[in-house]
Amino acid sequence: MPKVVDRSQVRDALLVRAFDHFALHGFHGATMRSLSDHLRVTTGTLYHYFAGKEDLFSRMLLHMAAIDAGQLLARVRPDHGLRDRLRVLLRFLDWKKRYFQKALFLLVDVYRFRARGRAEGGPAVGNLFADALGIYARALDRLFGPAARHGSEGILSYLIGSVAVGLIEPRRGRQSEPRTLDFFEHWIAACGGEGGP
Repeated sequence: MPKVVDRSQVRDALLVRAFDHFALHGFHGATMRSLSDHLRVTTGTLYHYFAGKEDLFSRMLLHMAAIDAGQLLARVRPDHGLRDRLRVLLRFLDWKKRYFQKALFLLVDVYRFRARGRAEGGPAVGNLFADALGIYARALDRLFGPAARHGSEGILSYLIGSVAVGLIEPRRGRQSEPRTLDFFEHWIAACGGEGGP
């Protein structure tokens, strides 16, 4: 009897496993051959699931953002107040710090080559980062309520900055949790939100 393969499950597993290779080699340093070696599949298998490197990268970026958003929202209980939700967010960021640092390096790599005028990784890939950030922003909107849209954007900016500071100065990468919670509690309230998932 032929082996039944769940194509979406295989594709999703390839996307998750491809992240570390892209993070290590950058978008431009990775090839379909090097990806297939890293993933321990044939290049034919990769082309069976993806049109090429840009397709794999695009799908990976959006898939990883969706996984992150789901993991974050799954940690929030219905009885969590605003401060508890903020605490969950900060601890989630701390738990996934190294992953988010790799993602930031990847972002810088794509934009660095784009600024040099390389055709590969041009505007289509650049717009993809905005789509991925949109997934995170929608998760924050669910976390803090749609009325806090500007608050969620501010928190997203803080999180990106916190990841960058953590790379440059690891000891300063995470601010005092109580002060950070106080700041964002006031920020979200001022922006009109305190809803939840």
